[in-house]
Amino acid sequence: MKRNDTAKTYGIIGLGPFGRELLLKLIESGERVIGCDRRQDRIDRVKKLTKTVYVADSYDKSALKEMGYDKCDVVIVCISQSVDISVLTVMTLLNIGVKRVI
Repeated sequence: MKRNDTAKTYGIIGLGPFGRELLLKLIESGERVIGCDRRQDRIDRVKKLTKTVYVADSYDKSALKEMGYDKCDVVIVCISQSVDISVLTVMTLLNIGVKRVI
């Protein structure tokens, strides 16, 4: 893994196939990445590569702040199974001050 002196901090919410692959590519590019998913098995698949992955509900405001999502440059929501949870997550991220949510 190369380290990028101008690295941004990315947040990934949802570590299914797409979110996991995105997290891996960002780490390989030398970016700082925070990841979370509600399923422990998804965390277990990537925790050897980064220590900043957590099991949490994506719309829990205090948990998102505690994990550092409020300090991310960009947060990418990769939740495909539930549109209502995705919307709640985006609203919560905006509420805690994230400037760019994808």
